[in-house]
Amino acid sequence: MKILHTADWHIDANIIEAGRCLKFMTDKAPTIQPDLVCVTGDMFNSSDVRLDSDAARLAMITVQRLAEAARFGVLILIGTPSHDGLAAKIFDGLHKVTVFHHPTSMIIDTTDYGGFLKYGFRKLMVSCLPQPTKQYLETVATGNIEDVNLKMAEALTSICAGFGAASVEVDGPHICLGHFSVRGCKISPTQQMIGYDIQMSADQLQLAKPTIWCLGHIHHAQEVAPNVFYSGSIYRVDFGERESEKGFFAHTVEGSAISFSRNVVESEFITTPAATMNKVKFDMGKDYDISDDEITDKMQIEIKLYADEAAGVDMDAIKEDLIARGAKEVDIILQRLPRPNVRSAKVLAVERLRDKLIARAEITDEEVAPGILEKADWIESMKYEAVMAIIEKQFAKGESE
Repeated sequence: MKILHTADWHIDANIIEAGRCLKFMTDKAPTIQPDLVCVTGDMFNSSDVRLDSDAARLAMITVQRLAEAARFGVLILIGTPSHDGLAAKIFDGLHKVTVFHHPTSMIIDTTDYGGFLKYGFRKLMVSCLPQPTKQYLETVATGNIEDVNLKMAEALTSICAGFGAASVEVDGPHICLGHFSVRGCKISPTQQMIGYDIQMSADQLQLAKPTIWCLGHIHHAQEVAPNVFYSGSIYRVDFGERESEKGFFAHTVEGSAISFSRNVVESEFITTPAATMNKVKFDMGKDYDISDDEITDKMQIEIKLYADEAAGVDMDAIKEDLIARGAKEVDIILQRLPRPNVRSAKVLAVERLRDKLIARAEITDEEVAPGILEKADWIESMKYEAVMAIIEKQFAKGESE
């Protein structure tokens, strides 16, 4: 049995990038000949996607093409509420497409499709665990965040155990779909997580007695535990993902169906033509030197300099050079450091008040007024109590100095 596993399209975040990578995937799908296509959340980047938008049209065309390539159709899991929201409802009612909005299980009878009798089974089970909504969280627990987390963990554990109990009645594989974080997974440094980000443990997931878990939500493709996979995002959303491979999985489930533990999953990760990214940092004091090996489709150049040196940076020349050598987009960030903060190190380095006043005067190009250095020596040579007594006496007489 073959499963095409994909997630985190975020179509409306960069429709050009998403379109190129989705077309590659739909062109590749007929050669994979999947029995199921599993889309595990975050097809969109905003829950406010309009039905007549280019993003909605691209999603619809992609799902239809995947449904044509998949023998049993396409399973779509609702992802993060702030991303998918109800947008994925546009696929409800499409031929060979099922959208899962709540935790549920379904059984697919493969008899009418030729079945998998050579492996000894007719039916397979699909269980889905979308990311819980705020409304669901409120029904589970009220009070502080610790109480909510505890009750959520208990509820999710019960759901997985329920999936596992039901799966023993089915003679075929148990395909589990989810959209959440698994403890220990690798996360790109810039991926933003919601306030109530659900975390599951590998032990909790095993309660479902899965043949495989196909997950979404984390943008870094990985096998986070045995037979627990994140397909990752299909393109690089930002420079924090520049080192992550982008694509989708083609999973093949083989072996006896008598026991899910004897099923063997072989997985191939297929990379999409996602734009490559690189981030280069250097100081103004160093020579501008970027090798051809560092050139990618999108470049971010961060230059650290003093604020008064910014005018000397020819950003147009840097962009022209990189584009001429193959970059398609170049973003230059100037990290300005204020001069006084650097010069003040000289003031901090000296100990005597006299020397501090002299160093400060050099920074501001001022002269130390007559008598100030003597007063500084006088203040440092006397005890605190004596100085305060003199000051109080002068104020009492109305003296200004």
